[in-house]
Amino acid sequence: MKRLIYSAMLTLVGATASPAWAQGKTDMKLMQPYLGVLAPDCSNYVLPQLKNLGDSLVVQDAGKAVLTGRNVKPAPKHFGATPPPEFETAFTSDVAGEAMVFVYFRNASGLFAAVEGGPKVMAALPAAFNGGKRSRHCDPNRNAVPG
Repeated sequence: MKRLIYSAMLTLVGATASPAWAQGKTDMKLMQPYLGVLAPDCSNYVLPQLKNLGDSLVVQDAGKAVLTGRNVKPAPKHFGATPPPEFETAFTSDVAGEAMVFVYFRNASGLFAAVEGGPKVMAALPAAFNGGKRSRHCDPNRNAVPG
């Protein structure tokens, strides 16, 4: 009887743990095309940059992190049923209790991102990212039109 109960408990644990593991794997698969560095000028790492590292979203200035968002989650429906032109996807994160969102756009010139967030997040952004300014992905392969 103990073996039956133990076996049932292991099955229950396995059944409940699998969806969480699968979800994380799915999130990383969705995020893969957007990982990397975006910047107004990719030739100089000291200038402001956005970094999607998968487990964090980072805003850098002068080579140092200004904001680091944790608990990154995909938000493909960020704008609801009527997204703006060129919108592709978004990723949300948490910065000291406030939201920071990297919103990705794609057009014929490549892949771009803008930063949105709460008041403290927006106040801490370097001028290069204020007002919804978009930064281009620094990897030329990510800027190629899919397909």
